[in-house]
Amino acid sequence: MFSVIVVDDEMMIRTSISAFINNCDVGFEVVGTFRDGSDAIKYLEENNVDLVISDIRMVQVSVLTLLNIFTKTSLGRKLFYLADMQILNTPKRLLNTTSKNT
Repeated sequence: MFSVIVVDDEMMIRTSISAFINNCDVGFEVVGTFRDGSDAIKYLEENNVDLVISDIRMVQVSVLTLLNIFTKTSLGRKLFYLADMQILNTPKRLLNTTSKNT
């Protein structure tokens, strides 16, 4: 079973993604949901997860900071981020950062 955390400031999105993953029976289990990246970082410092699904826009901690912490603490793990199409520069930076870390 692969462990997943979901990070999004919108409760409906966190709940929907978690329910979808947990009900699909494809080998993934949501082990935590977080409203902001700072809470997710605290969790990642003490727990290893296989996948982080994160909103790209967060209030306290940017997804770039979360990516940086995640890649240092969870080598070989994956980060999947959610973004609306209006934000183009951040996804480009994420792709550059991700490709350098793999």
